[in-house]
Amino acid sequence: MEAQTPSGGGGSWSTLAALPYTAHSVAAASCNGKIYTFGGRNGISGAYKYVHEYNPVGAGSWSAAKTPMPTARYGASAVEFNGKIYVAGGFNSSDAALDVLEVYDADRANIKLGYQKYLNSR
Repeated sequence: MEAQTPSGGGGSWSTLAALPYTAHSVAAASCNGKIYTFGGRNGISGAYKYVHEYNPVGAGSWSAAKTPMPTARYGASAVEFNGKIYVAGGFNSSDAALDVLEVYDADRANIKLGYQKYLNSR
């Protein structure tokens, strides 16, 4: 991961800690000053349930959330709203599209019910 430090004529780029697993099609969102990543795939193992948190304090480091996503997925979208991160859609390991929305509560990440799953809630 890289970060840009703005400064007059464009600033400079610096390298930060790398995500602790190899993946593409990872969903990401920022919440409470931290970056969260959800799922992804590496092309061999299918979709992941991983949730990781990047804390920029000090040298910056990644840590795995205590609760993984209920649904393994890649290619999802993630957005923060009112202190929660909504992870929507994506594809499973069989490349089938998902109609799943999961809500990650960053403040309660250590609590088992940090995710809520809503299927066809209409």
